Amino acid sequence: MANQARLKVIIVGAGIAGLTAGLMLREFSDITILETAYELKEVGAAVTLGPGAVGILRRFGVHLDKEGGVVATHTAVWTFKGKQVAFAPFNAIEKAGEVNVSVHRADLHSALLRSATSADGPGTPCKILLNHAVVKVDSDAGTVTVGNGTEFTADVIIGADGVRSNVRPFVVDGDTTAQPTGESGYRYLLRPEDLKAINHPLMKEDTIPPTINVVIGPQKKLVLYPCRGGQVFNCLAFVPDTELHETSSEKWQRKGDVNALLESYKDFDPMWTDILKLAKDVGLWQMRDLEPLPNWVKGRTIVIGDAAHPMLPHQAAGAMSAIEDAEALSAYLRKAKSDPASIHEALDHVFRVRHKRASSCQSRSRAAGLVASDNIGKQSPDELFALWIYPGAEKYEAEHPEMVIPK
Repeated sequence: MANQARLKVIIVGAGIAGLTAGLMLREFSDITILETAYELKEVGAAVTLGPGAVGILRRFGVHLDKEGGVVATHTAVWTFKGKQVAFAPFNAIEKAGEVNVSVHRADLHSALLRSATSADGPGTPCKILLNHAVVKVDSDAGTVTVGNGTEFTADVIIGADGVRSNVRPFVVDGDTTAQPTGESGYRYLLRPEDLKAINHPLMKEDTIPPTINVVIGPQKKLVLYPCRGGQVFNCLAFVPDTELHETSSEKWQRKGDVNALLESYKDFDPMWTDILKLAKDVGLWQMRDLEPLPNWVKGRTIVIGDAAHPMLPHQAAGAMSAIEDAEALSAYLRKAKSDPASIHEALDHVFRVRHKRASSCQSRSRAAGLVASDNIGKQSPDELFALWIYPGAEKYEAEHPEMVIPK
């Protein structure tokens, strides 16, 4: 890259996908990130990242163990009556040479933001412009127009603006609106001392064991695990809309009603409802899904992350896939020249390597959800863990040619 001109890149969206792409491209690109929001903040639940995503981030200088990430050592499966039916180690180091980590979204977002914008990183820090909502993209000309009429020009445009992407309609023809799945999710956080105060069985001495707990009930599911260095317990409750006692919406920051949550889970053992009763503030979001898109690329533009392949949360694959997309962009764009043909070829290479894997993650996440309730709890920890192992785009392309779309 020493004698190659730096690429000019516009990234739309400063969430996990956009910031990860920024930090992974800044070595050889000058990057402007356009963000709709007036301020940068991440809310909501924690995420679990498998060894593939954790290893990719580590290669680019993001060490989640320094960001409050908890190494998840085991997975436990429980019945809604309180009986443990499975307890298995992940053995991540032995299987993949890396750990899997549970980390709060806000902590992950802060780490990515710092790495993308720090003057200490490789290349040039990313420039972030807030309150810049994109209203038009010309993929052939390489231009992006925001709400106030300002036009930006770049060699590469990356739509990383989530499930309600403004970029996606300019890349993919037809209606690409994500549709409700008939399932909604609650999320909230607890402190270890709250659980200790009620002498809850999940507590072990003064700390929460680093275990991902999955509680299976009749068409309902709880997922509980520690993050923030074990100082916080992340709680997720999934409910079919037919058993929801309030109305959900696709707004990520919508507040839920604790009493409605308890009513949905009234048939669960007190071991679990005692945890739900501890909730003070809960968030509620309507889960939406999208069939695999026929393409992610048009001209100089590509969509990644939830803009390209929104996923249900049941395989912990959403943030993971966004990180994998960003790494693939870094792998193939670093070899590209700034002319339109070279850029398009590199972006198409990303699509061809990533599409089948991302689509598989989508379908597996859907199959593990409440709308396919016969499958709840039947997946072994080894099957889930296998999904989380990923070596990076170039090695994946070489090792799994059957998963690559022919040129």
